[in-house]
Amino acid sequence: MALARAAAAAAQHAACTGSVAAKLWRSASQPYGSVLSSAMDATNRHAATVGTDKALHVWALRSGRHLRSHKVAGSEGKPASGLARVAMDPSGLFAAVASQDCGVTLVDFYGGRALARVQGHADVVTGLTFTPDCKRLITVSADGVVLVWRLGAAVTASVRERIAEITQARSAALSGRAMRASQALLASQKGSADQ
Repeated sequence: MALARAAAAAAQHAACTGSVAAKLWRSASQPYGSVLSSAMDATNRHAATVGTDKALHVWALRSGRHLRSHKVAGSEGKPASGLARVAMDPSGLFAAVASQDCGVTLVDFYGGRALARVQGHADVVTGLTFTPDCKRLITVSADGVVLVWRLGAAVTASVRERIAEITQARSAALSGRAMRASQALLASQKGSADQ
């Protein structure tokens, strides 16, 4: 209900400003606690959310269905005090999750396994992003510090391989669509020439 009210308020504001059109397309409720951040994978099929329930949640975008949850550990392997932010790498293989204990965990998006954990901020991480070349993760914090973390060569190689696969699949899909459209155009032109 609160989501519908928020969408209605956004639509009313957009109507007043004329700059944005908002429409509630699908809604998915978080099983426990508040949602603080979200990100989409590279295929635009999945969304990730994090919040106060200390888990990374994965959602199917088309259906809005909750697919799985991964608990993210905090410092010293103890459960995180809450998750503040999430970012997906350009390939969609890895998620960087910032916890309220000022740490950042690199998580295998599909398996949920924590691959690495770093700590360097003195206050909660307020934003994080992967660089387009997948070599670094940049984090910013309420402490006013920007940290640039170098990712391991294995992570970078995995991301680049996955991006190549996605690019190849998209190219094949586009060329298939283009061929079907061309055939349909030729058929319609032949049909109109026969008449």
